[in-house]
Amino acid sequence: MRDVTPPAPDFREIALPPEASAAEAADFARGIAVLDRLARRVAELARTQEREDKQ
Repeated sequence: MRDVTPPAPDFREIALPPEASAAEAADFARGIAVLDRLARRVAELARTQEREDKQ
């Protein structure tokens, strides 16, 4: 199985414009946290699948 570990995000590419409101910033931060948890879960599932494939 190929490596599916997601690359570390480049936060220079993931940024809010300076004029973003506090509510927009909070929504953005929640969205980034969700994406981070999803990426970690996908990597965990891929490792589990790889271990099962080796058995």
